[in-house]
Amino acid sequence: MKSEEFELTPTPIGRTFQITEVEVQTAEKWIEKHADTCERIKKSQKDNDRVAIPVSAISYKFTGTSVGSLVSVCCKCGEEYDITDVSCW
Repeated sequence: MKSEEFELTPTPIGRTFQITEVEVQTAEKWIEKHADTCERIKKSQKDNDRVAIPVSAISYKFTGTSVGSLVSVCCKCGEEYDITDVSCW
């Protein structure tokens, strides 16, 4: 059997990932809850005299697997939360 070759086509800005609406909602809930206890976010809010959670404090991590991508939301304090919606795998 001949193996198939797959070619990744980069977008103009690099690789892109998409998250589901369920993952967005799960991330938003975790971020709100985490912000109440995260000293790094509280300090940033105080230093910038803002109530909003600083965008620079939150990032997303994507880990490819053979069945789909694992998605985690991460805070600069080091905490991380898995928001993977496995129902779409």
